Amino acid sequence: MAALVTEDELRSGTWLTGSYGARYGVCHTGSSIVKFAPAFQSSQEVTAIEFVRQNCPRIPVPEVLGTWEVTEEDDGDRKGYFAMSVLPGSMLRDAWPTMADEEKTTVLDDMATILADLRQIPVPEEGTTTMIGGVDGIGKAADARAGGSKFGGPFPTEADFNDWLVSLIHPDSQQYFSDFYVDTLRTCFSVDSARNHRLRFTHGDLGMHNFLVQDGRITGLVDWEYAGWYPEYWEYVKMIQFSRDKRFMTWCQHFWEDDDGSKVSYDREFVVDSMLDSQIRHGHRVARYPRWG
Repeated sequence: MAALVTEDELRSGTWLTGSYGARYGVCHTGSSIVKFAPAFQSSQEVTAIEFVRQNCPRIPVPEVLGTWEVTEEDDGDRKGYFAMSVLPGSMLRDAWPTMADEEKTTVLDDMATILADLRQIPVPEEGTTTMIGGVDGIGKAADARAGGSKFGGPFPTEADFNDWLVSLIHPDSQQYFSDFYVDTLRTCFSVDSARNHRLRFTHGDLGMHNFLVQDGRITGLVDWEYAGWYPEYWEYVKMIQFSRDKRFMTWCQHFWEDDDGSKVSYDREFVVDSMLDSQIRHGHRVARYPRWG
C-alpha cells in the first residue's frame, strides 16, 4: 500500500516518541498518528489492534487507516508504518497527580471493565494454532523492560516461554551471579508451570503511559505492539513494572479474579519476575549498571 503521509508531513509533525529517521517513532501529523518500527513489530501491532476492535468494541482503540513498508537504504531492513486515528484525551500518567479522588475511582472502574473484556476473549478452540506470542499464533512473543525489548518464539508451552526468558539473563556470571539465578529461576518457573497458568489475551504494557483520559474517563488505550496470548499473570507484572504510584499498584495487585469470580493473587509470579528483571540483560539493573564489581 502506498504511504498515507508524505516525508515532509513526517518531518514537520509533532514527535511523541522517537524522531524522523529513527528506528522507532510515533508522530502526530495533525490528521493522524503515524507509528513506525521494524516491519514485523508494526505488523503484529496492527493485527492486535484490529483483533481488539473486532472482539472488544467497548475498548477505545484507534482505527488503523492504512499500512505501508519502506526498505532502509543503509541496511536493507524493512520498516513498517501505519497511520491511526487520533484519540481524544491526555496521558493518564500526566493527568493522574492532579485528578480528584472521584475521577481516579472512575478511571480505575473503566480500567477494570477494559481488563475484564480483554481477559474474557476466548482462546482459539483446540486444534487451531494457539501459541504464547502474537495474537495470530505466528507472531513473536515480546518481553519489554527498562533496557528495551526482546522478541522470540512463538512458544508452544509456558515451559518453553520460561526457558527463553531465562536464556536472556546476562551471560557474565562473575558480575551478575548468573549461574545462581539461572538455577533459582528454573526451579521457580517449574513450580509456576505446574500451576497450569491459562492463556489470556494480554495487552502487555498497561501502564499509565498507555491510557488516555479526559474528564475523568478513559478515552483511549494505545501501544499494542506487545499484545498477544500470554500466561494469565503476565498482564499484571507488565502493568506495574514501571509504575511508582502506590494506589495504582495496590489496585492492580487486588484486581484479578478467576473465571468463577474468586480472587487470584499473582504476588509469587511478580517476585519471580522481579528476580528475573535483576539479571536479565535488558532489565533495569543490568541496563543501569552494565559493569559492577
